[in-house]
Order: sequence, then C-alpha cells, then structure tokens
Amino acid sequence: MSLPSAPNASASYFQFQQSLDQYVFFSPLTMGGASGRAVKIHKDLFLPFFCVVDPNTHDGQSIIRQIENLRTTCTIVRKETGSGYRNNPPQGDKHKTQLGKVTSAFHQVLIIKNLHVHYRMSQEAGDKAPGIYISSIRQINRDAGGAPGLYEQQSSVRGGGGGAKKVENQQIDGKKVYINGSAKTITKAIFDARKTTKDDSSLLFYCPASATDEIGVLGKSIKSRTTTNTINELASVLKKNQKASRGVTWYVEGEGVNVLNEAMKQISGELTTHQFNLINPATNTAKLIETLASKKAKCEGEFFQYDSNRKALISIGIQKDEIMQAIGKLPAGKNYDIITRNYIVKFINELPSMGTRAAAQSTLTSTTKTFVQLIKTAGTYRK
Repeated sequence: MSLPSAPNASASYFQFQQSLDQYVFFSPLTMGGASGRAVKIHKDLFLPFFCVVDPNTHDGQSIIRQIENLRTTCTIVRKETGSGYRNNPPQGDKHKTQLGKVTSAFHQVLIIKNLHVHYRMSQEAGDKAPGIYISSIRQINRDAGGAPGLYEQQSSVRGGGGGAKKVENQQIDGKKVYINGSAKTITKAIFDARKTTKDDSSLLFYCPASATDEIGVLGKSIKSRTTTNTINELASVLKKNQKASRGVTWYVEGEGVNVLNEAMKQISGELTTHQFNLINPATNTAKLIETLASKKAKCEGEFFQYDSNRKALISIGIQKDEIMQAIGKLPAGKNYDIITRNYIVKFINELPSMGTRAAAQSTLTSTTKTFVQLIKTAGTYRK
C-alpha cells in the first residue's frame, strides 16, 4: 500500500457528482451562512495535505487562510454555449456536445506559493447556495531547468567546488551515487550528495523538481516529457553499470525512491554488486525493497534511514506491514548486519505508531470536526 495520491484534478462533472459524499467542510469558517459560501474539500486530500501543510507554521497558516477566503470569491456566471448573443455565436449540436465535455471538466485554480488548489463552484443537492468544492491539490516546485542525469562536482582552479558537470559516459563503477528527492537546483542536490555520502567524489543523479512532483505524494498519473526522460536516463545508467566489478553504492532520498521504482521496471537481470540505502523514503518503499531483493541487490548495514520527515512518517506508517514483509525477504544478515537489521526492523515497527495515529484521522469520521481541525489533531503526531 502506498501513500494515497490526490484525486484527478480534471475529473468530469459526472465523476464529481458521484463523489459528493466524500466532501467535508474545510474549516469552521467555511460552513456557509453569514460568513460566506460553504467551502468543502475531498476526504482523500487529508494525508497529502497533512504532508505539505503544517498549521503551526506561518506558511501553513497562510495557506489555510487563503483557502478559507474562497468563501468570499465572486461567482462566475457563464452564458449558455451557442446562445446567439454577441461573441457567443450559434453552434451545431455536435460542437455543443464537444464543448460540453470540456465544460464538464472545468475547474478553477487557487495558486498559493508552490501549491495549486483545484476547485469548482457548484450548487448541489442540499446546498442553500453555490459552494466551493476542492477536488485536488498539486505541489508545483520550480527548478532551475537543469537536465536530468548524472553529475559530478567540478574542481575550481583555487580548490573547492567549481560547479556541477554532467557525466556523459555514465560510468559509475566503484562510485557512490546519490539520487535526490525534492531539490530545486543541481547545486543544492550535489551539496546534499556530498553531505549524505560523506564523500566529495560522489556523483549525483539529478531528478528535476518537476519530475519528483509528478510522481510524488501530490503527483498525477500522466508523466511529462521531463519525468519520462528522468526515468529513462536513470534506467540507462543502471543498465550500463549493471555488472560493475567494483560495485556501486546508491543513496536514494525522498521522492527519488519513486524515480528509482519506475526505472527498475526497465531493468532485467540482477544487480548483485549494487548496494542501496534508502533515506526518508516516500511512497512505494515496500515495492522497491521487494524489487531490489528479487534482483539480488544489496541492502546491508544501516540501509534504511529516517530523520523527522513528515511524508516519510506517514508513508512508513501506512506501509508498515508491507515494509516488514519486504525486509523479511532480503537475504539473511551476516555478522554486524544481523545487529543493524534487527535495529531497522525494531525502528520501523515502532515509528509507524505515530504515523498510523496521524493517518487514522484521515477517515474523517467525526461529525463535529472539520478538515482543518482534524489536520491539527493529527499534527500532534508529527515528528
């Protein structure tokens, strides 16, 4: 089981109506009446929202306030298609049907920093007036436009860092390679690579922020060209170094786990000389461990690391049983690995107690608390 993703932002009006019972009031201020129109949000957005919005921070409070302000937005009135009015000429029946399909999927977007909130305004059964229905949220992080691929730190004439240079030959035999999670620039990602691996000669496989967003917690099913190129590029690096004689040590962080998962689908055969270390893995962690075990890759020592990451906390909490089963399928540990494996299993078994308690709020079964109130309750279990 992976972390639930946000519903489809372009769902049709029919699909929207079929899920009306899954919408709850956003906050006490948005229940409709004297304070403005009602604002509701889909239940499936609870865990993704929890991962990216912390009500205890200034940014989190700002996001909540701006969503609450939707209760006072102006209602947009559209003339009937093909009504014959000026700038709205008559249309044939076939064209009206085609336009109707486009209109049925219409939604508006509220942009708050890097968060895109998709909603529609509609008056449904039981509504006293048109209300706001939030159907999807997307996290859109801008990056510096760097191309995906393998990079190394250049040395300047005076010593120290001289910027990042792409490694065209893709040779990584005997190297440490870091796959970044969410990083806006190659410079930041290569800094994280050196810090994580504790090796100034380590390499970076750079995943643009747009790619990690698309297949992350708030991702979407359709992959852009950038995301596809990122996955294909990583698969190419793996294939060219599949039988590395000196071995390759991988460090995979956050959403980079998802990129590696997708790239692994293109790899046939074994990876016996490759060691993988997972750091704050987000979503599909159990699936990746199972895939690595099936390809006889190494997951030894302290290969599983966590350091107070909200997305990882929820992901681990939801997948605890699957992760434990996947680790159980790994080859038996030897010597010190026995100790570290026991430590990892104990750690994973205990950590999700907070993640699952936070996830329990996502059922939104309370009839007295709104979406935001339950987000704040779940925040008690943040770590």
